[in-house]
Amino acid sequence: SLCVNTAISSISYTIGSGATSVTAANLPPGVTGTLSGNTYTLSGTATTVGVYNYTLSTVGGCGVATQSGSITVNPDATITHSTGSTAQIVCINTAIANIEYALTNVDATGATVTGLPTGVSGLYDSTLNTFTISGTPSVSGVFSYTVTTSSSCGNASLNGSITVSPDVTLTLNTAGTDVQSLCVNTTSFTPISYTLANGASGVTAINLPPGINGILSGSTYTLSGTPNTAGVYNYTLTTTGGCSTATQSGTITVNPDATIAHTTGSTAQIVCINTAIANIEYALTNVDATGAIVTGLPSGVNGLYDATLNTFTISGTPSASGVFPYTITTSSGCANPLL
Repeated sequence: SLCVNTAISSISYTIGSGATSVTAANLPPGVTGTLSGNTYTLSGTATTVGVYNYTLSTVGGCGVATQSGSITVNPDATITHSTGSTAQIVCINTAIANIEYALTNVDATGATVTGLPTGVSGLYDSTLNTFTISGTPSVSGVFSYTVTTSSSCGNASLNGSITVSPDVTLTLNTAGTDVQSLCVNTTSFTPISYTLANGASGVTAINLPPGINGILSGSTYTLSGTPNTAGVYNYTLTTTGGCSTATQSGTITVNPDATIAHTTGSTAQIVCINTAIANIEYALTNVDATGAIVTGLPSGVNGLYDATLNTFTISGTPSASGVFPYTITTSSGCANPLL
């Protein structure tokens, strides 16, 4: 028994008692007999698969002598791709489409495969004579694989590739810039930039302050602009394109300007010296702990901030005569209006 296209081990016979030659029947193609002296030898390379039960018969002399034997010529193993793309591109942690091969003339192992990503493997089904590659890759990269038949005759092979794309990423470029506090309608906003990678092609933004916009340039996504509406904006950025989605979040606090409004008491009083003025009250918003300050009052008259009521009251008894123009200015981190 031998593999097709393999030379047989020579088989020799001795003729005698007047025999002059030998005729051969049913030898495998590629195998021939040669007589040298009284030795007849079968040799050659069997080129066709099959079981050849041959017969040798002498020629010449008295009677006919015969010998018989059997030469089994085994076929080479074969492999054929049947279903599933052999050049797949999948996302990491996502199952590939099964890739199946049909095998013939293999041994109990069937076939082996090399080069697969972690999480993907091959399995031989001896009943169906198929070899199937399946699984879920847990690593990214380009994986060129080879499936090789397991047989004593001719180990055929086929190649393929599985490209495993990584999950997309969205990375903040400068730590701390994603949490900002600033005044409304100011240009002091520090641009916030992010880097997209691994196939992300865009970004969607939710809950940005009016006046702040996101722009994608190459792989860099940048938030910039001038916020025009006060509030606390907890924003979220989400990638589009590629495998999976990546998100980033941050907070932009847009502080309102301070305000001051006159509420009670004349702001143009005329009183006698050493006579109490009528209280003058102002309502404040968005001020700090100081509330407001006042300048220009006559001696004996002053201003007082009430942090509970958010009011500023001018009161007292002037001890000096004259005309006293005064100014009240709010105290705030954002725009300090005055009256």
